[in-house]
Amino acid sequence: MKKISSIILIVMLSMLTVGRSEVIPPPCPTPELVTPEFAVDPNIGRILGQMVTYAGTPMSDVITGCDPDGDSLHLVLGPLPLGVTFDPNNWQLNYNPDLSLPNVVYTLKFELYDQPSDPNGPLMDSATYLFIRRENRKPTLGCRSQMQ
Repeated sequence: MKKISSIILIVMLSMLTVGRSEVIPPPCPTPELVTPEFAVDPNIGRILGQMVTYAGTPMSDVITGCDPDGDSLHLVLGPLPLGVTFDPNNWQLNYNPDLSLPNVVYTLKFELYDQPSDPNGPLMDSATYLFIRRENRKPTLGCRSQMQ
């Protein structure tokens, strides 16, 4: 009887151990470091990405987010600069600058929260996206002589 009790106890302990095991999701990819094309204020923090384009040349980019615990995510972004739109359904940024825009470099701050309803407060990551409109360049008219 003692042997059977010991075996049952071992089986029960192993069942408890299995019941307490956790599934750990894979880690989130490490964000790429972005080197801005122009000097920017160092106080803006980590740079998430940048779009560099001439006036009249639209660009787009998709923002991604990941939580290693699999928590739901909540994205908050600052006011959109002129010429920038954001699609909240697929987190796509669109930038279409024109010459009437007053500045050349715009910034947009992103904050990503997990569990926004957590009473202890959510965890947060933040980064800044750069939009750089290059000055429109003047065309050059020239002539190349042909010797005959």
